[in-house]
Amino acid sequence: GPIIEFIQISTLGNSTNFGTNTLGILSAGNSDSTRGTFSGGFNPFRDVIEYITMASEGNVIDFGDLTAARAYAGSASSSTRGLIIGGYQPTYLNTIDYIEIQTLGDAIDFGDAVRVKAWGSSTQSPTRGVYMSGSTSVGPSSGTLIEFVTIANKGNATTFGDSTAGRRAATGGGNSVRGIFVGGYLSNAIQYDTIDYVTLASEGNAIDFGENIFTGSYSGAVANNNRMVIAGGYNAPATRTNIMSHITIATTGNAQDFGDMSSG
Repeated sequence: GPIIEFIQISTLGNSTNFGTNTLGILSAGNSDSTRGTFSGGFNPFRDVIEYITMASEGNVIDFGDLTAARAYAGSASSSTRGLIIGGYQPTYLNTIDYIEIQTLGDAIDFGDAVRVKAWGSSTQSPTRGVYMSGSTSVGPSSGTLIEFVTIANKGNATTFGDSTAGRRAATGGGNSVRGIFVGGYLSNAIQYDTIDYVTLASEGNAIDFGENIFTGSYSGAVANNNRMVIAGGYNAPATRTNIMSHITIATTGNAQDFGDMSSG
């Protein structure tokens, strides 16, 4: 199956093999302090949720099922709950599902996103899930809309503000204060190295942060309180990178090299 790799966020260097998952690609990731979950995936579209215990290497274990098969969904996590936001299967969804990360079982309906869309970019504070841009059935970008939900309360999403550029397949991350959105694309001809950020506790528009070292989309990301690492990516139509870059979340500026993954 597809490879899971890990890094120590506080230490620059290359990634190390963790195990494998069975979901294929483009699943939505959530985590609390001990467990990581992977929801949905592609080729074919899947409704499976799997999990790992982050302190020990190993392969994924079955968790439960989503309310509907999908890929390209957003995600956001609190210390207890994971959200799976929107997606595509092969129709666009505005469904938000949730799981209790420490309790195995099927996902439950949470509410609806403002827009029916996929390929969004998502992050969270301890209390809010925040979801940016993406694409809809009417075009490659749903505009610049940023939405949010309160993770502890089931319900529909609310408008947060606007990103600096509408795009899809950007990457989200950050810490409890700032949400960061990196890269993305509109078409083969229009691809971004843009990094912008929001203050998660207050609604408002995103602000320019700097530029990534890779122009493109579909990167992974992880973060601790200080640093966000952006891993890999795809520059359409055919270029993949195994580069990892990093930023210091509390300051603005361009990304710096972190190390390499085993493959693009």
